[in-house]
Amino acid sequence: MMQLSAQGAAFTKGWEQCRLVCYLDEDGNWTNGWGHKCESQVADITQEQADAQFVTDMEWPQSKINSWNIPIPMGQGYFDALCDQLYNDGNPGPHLMAAIMAQNWTVVEQEMLLYCHDSRGEIVSDLQLRCRRRVQIMQTGVYDSSH
Repeated sequence: MMQLSAQGAAFTKGWEQCRLVCYLDEDGNWTNGWGHKCESQVADITQEQADAQFVTDMEWPQSKINSWNIPIPMGQGYFDALCDQLYNDGNPGPHLMAAIMAQNWTVVEQEMLLYCHDSRGEIVSDLQLRCRRRVQIMQTGVYDSSH
């Protein structure tokens, strides 16, 4: 079973930014830490709590990808980029999932570029850049979360 690398964790954290005070995200979800969704507004948390939440929250994408029981022939970069995709967007859409299950990695890369819209369907420039950077990881192994 593959696991998220330290570079993959740093990449996701670089996009999420850590906020110790609970806030409403752009979709109206209470959020804190490294993009951790809360059921309601909660008290401030510590850095240690935020880091622990991140480790727990990243278990789902890793488990989900490993449950597909498909080889990831391109290696760690693909796994890390897919973990970030699921962490940020949840379950993949049907076209992305079909490409993953078919192991058509070229189409996977193309589909991943489409996950740059907010809940209203509008393109968000930071999400668009994040999508491009995920594909960059897949193609070149370069992890760049600068924005």
